[in-house]
Amino acid sequence: ESTRAEIRLKKAEGAEVVLLVGRDSPVGYKSYVMEGSEDKPHVASTRLSELAHRELGDFRAREVWKFSTYDARRIRIFQNGVDLILRKDDSGWWLGDSGPRADKEKVSTWLTQASAIKAKEFLDSQDPVALGLQPPVATLTVEDSEGSTTLELGKAQGELTPAKSSTGVLVQLG
Repeated sequence: ESTRAEIRLKKAEGAEVVLLVGRDSPVGYKSYVMEGSEDKPHVASTRLSELAHRELGDFRAREVWKFSTYDARRIRIFQNGVDLILRKDDSGWWLGDSGPRADKEKVSTWLTQASAIKAKEFLDSQDPVALGLQPPVATLTVEDSEGSTTLELGKAQGELTPAKSSTGVLVQLG
C-alpha cells in the first residue's frame, strides 16, 4: 500500500513522530494511518489526506485589514483627488470635521462590508508599480481605539482588485 502523505510532528522534547497517511477508508470519512515505526495501520477519525495536502498560503490569514467596527471613530476615503472624511463623536457620525450629520446606518453598513474584505490571493513577489498601486486608485483608512489601518487599492482588473495593506502585504481582492 502506498503512502499518500507524510506528516512529521516534532515533540517538545525534540523527538520526531512520522505519520504515514494512506488511502481514505471506503466509508465513514476516515483515513488509514500508520506511525512510521509501527507495522500495523490504524483508522484515523478524519480524512487526514485532506488535511495533509496543504500549502503554506492555505494557513495565511485572509483578513486584509483589521479594525473594530464598534470602536471606529474616523474613516477617510481618498479617491480621484477627493478626500471624504467621516468622524464619530458621542452623538453619532458626521461628514467631515465640521459638516452635517452622516447616516448612521450607511456608515455602519460600509464599516461592516469593509471589515469583511478578504484576500483572494497573495501577491508577495509582485511589484506594486506593475500592479497599479503606485499611486493607488483609492485609499481607505479607518481609525479605531487601537490606531489606524489603511488599504490602498489599485485599478480593478475584471473582478479582481490589487491592494496593499498598511502592513505592506500585497493581495488580490475578489
